[in-house]
Amino acid sequence: MTGGIGKQRLTAFYTHHFIFSNPPDTALSLVSRTVGIDRVIDEFVFSLTHTTHIPWLLPGIPPTNKELAIPFTSIVAMRGDRLCHEHISWDQATVLKQLGLLPEYVEFPFEIEGRGRRRGQVRGSVAGCGRGGEQEVGG
Repeated sequence: MTGGIGKQRLTAFYTHHFIFSNPPDTALSLVSRTVGIDRVIDEFVFSLTHTTHIPWLLPGIPPTNKELAIPFTSIVAMRGDRLCHEHISWDQATVLKQLGLLPEYVEFPFEIEGRGRRRGQVRGSVAGCGRGGEQEVGG
């Protein structure tokens, strides 16, 4: 789903599909902000209880009443005093995992090193919010 081009289409998108379709307990927690000459980049956690249909985030999925905490990135670019574009990204697998719609183990159809020619299940690497610090970095 895309927002639109031009003031009228963007206003309609933000009003009818994006901001005002979110559950009442929706909250944003800023993790970091980078400000440049012509853009602002935010990392934030988008938290909510899935009590309403959210077509831009979960099209076709009815409310589950589950709490979600989703890492997001937003890049807003300006030209002069006007919004040029806004790009918003998130990990949809994290959303589906928190809703219980993505299994922990999935079938893996290729050879797995150390298992000979056996194929099997592998654990998904969906980590969710705040898990990046637990990753070991080699040097």
